[in-house]
Amino acid sequence: MGRFFKLGVVLSLLVIVGSAYMALKLVFFERPEVQVPSLIGLQVTDAVARLKELGMLAKVDEVDSSQPQGVVISQWPDPGESVERGKVVILKASRGGRVVPVPDVRGLEMGEAVKRLSELGLSVSEVLKVKDPVTPAGKVIAQNPSAPANVPTTASVSLLVSHGRDGEDLVEIPDLVGQPVDQAMLMLSQMGLKAAVAARVKTQAFPEGVVVSHAPRVGAKVPPGSSVSLRVSAQGSGGGQVQEPGVVEVPAGTDNQKEVPKEAPKESPKPPVAPRAPEQVVKPEPTRPEASRPSGPVKLAKIRYQVPPLTQGMLLKIELVDQEGSRVIKEAQVKGGEYISVDAPFKGEARVAIYLGGEFVWQDRYQ
Repeated sequence: MGRFFKLGVVLSLLVIVGSAYMALKLVFFERPEVQVPSLIGLQVTDAVARLKELGMLAKVDEVDSSQPQGVVISQWPDPGESVERGKVVILKASRGGRVVPVPDVRGLEMGEAVKRLSELGLSVSEVLKVKDPVTPAGKVIAQNPSAPANVPTTASVSLLVSHGRDGEDLVEIPDLVGQPVDQAMLMLSQMGLKAAVAARVKTQAFPEGVVVSHAPRVGAKVPPGSSVSLRVSAQGSGGGQVQEPGVVEVPAGTDNQKEVPKEAPKESPKPPVAPRAPEQVVKPEPTRPEASRPSGPVKLAKIRYQVPPLTQGMLLKIELVDQEGSRVIKEAQVKGGEYISVDAPFKGEARVAIYLGGEFVWQDRYQ
């Protein structure tokens, strides 16, 4: 009987050792494989749950994309690959930000390049000037990122600009209207220009701290080191200038009265990319042309307007009033973020008003 007992103990030990060996082999040496499913196009939460069901782990990275927020746009390993259970699958999910293609601004004047980029919501982070015996002074030689890369609208672009053969050239003033004052001053500094806030203006047309006009005007060419005067918006319920350095008022009744210097009339700033109303909104009224008024040469109003973000399409209407009367030059359904570009002929002086969904949103004059 003792012999049978010993034999039973030996057999039990063999079974235990064999089971342990098979378990270790299964876990560490022969782990079962599974196929990676296709997860592109799924919501990231659904994709992670699917991987968990198959015994895999997920690592999620958010990237800028035109796809809706939270949608998986790529994965690694690729769908159909066989991997061991417990494998980590890397998912790239859309952050939901709007992306735009970078335009090719090479060969353009620096001011025109800055304007072209700002129309898409892109900013210029750095301007580097180099001597170039071939490219005319002031023109863009290269850019980073290069076209047609897709970037988020919050991205910035660096420009390499020709300094001419001798390294001396004129700098073209960019359009700074609508830019935060800090960003405008940084841009001017990078272009080799000086900037100073000449006045702060109370207005409801712009948020506080935004450039509403500047001198010299857009497109003017000045020597490097020239000063640019900025007029910046301030909080207030009505239009009016808060501070204007350089204008001296002489009290009446003094012996040495001098004529108070008046500020030279300034051109109306070009319409900003984002929709903004002028300081005093006046809805244009239809007028009839006067028979005695001369016809005058035909001019062209270049109207540029970007529709603000909308949850649904709205009706946009553009009205123009000149010496020949009032007329609608564009009426169409538009989407949020759509960029409107219209060139309209007019005679004499024209006033243009834009209505969105029946509400007045923007106005400007053209001469």
